[in-house]
Amino acid sequence: KEEVDRIRKLLVSLPKSFQSPVRKEEASGWLDLTQLEELVKVARQLTESFSIETISSETDGLEEILLEISNGLVNKHVTSSAVQLSAQLLRRHEMSGLGIPGTRLALFHGRDDSIQRGGFFIYELAQPIELLGMDQVIQPVERILVLAAPEKASDQLLHLLSSISGAIIEND
Repeated sequence: KEEVDRIRKLLVSLPKSFQSPVRKEEASGWLDLTQLEELVKVARQLTESFSIETISSETDGLEEILLEISNGLVNKHVTSSAVQLSAQLLRRHEMSGLGIPGTRLALFHGRDDSIQRGGFFIYELAQPIELLGMDQVIQPVERILVLAAPEKASDQLLHLLSSISGAIIEND
């Protein structure tokens, strides 16, 4: 419970990569069917693009792994630049660790101009690597989770990715 509270405080202090811009409009309290339709459409797109893959190469460095992941996302038409995306993901890791304490998972996430459509992807590593965790402790990581969104993403996409990120962090 203490670790979850510590991580929650750390996440609150970090830049909100998937936070929607503040809207000046007041919510009417009524169900907006247009927004619901858009949310369902975005959820289906996320589900259809979701994948779990294995990084088969014996790369041992984080930079090489992120570049391999980014090259795969270029092939899936998620991003237009593997170098730009991998650099953005690496910068996010360097700001604070992305390893989830008590797991062998790392949650890489961010928004970038090179990203053409949002997505959620899981990569199983052939061999574990040591990464800095969100609790600032080095830990072994066997799976890398990637949440990516365009810089100018819809509120619905940002909301769904934020929900996925929160569920991963908060649930056992």
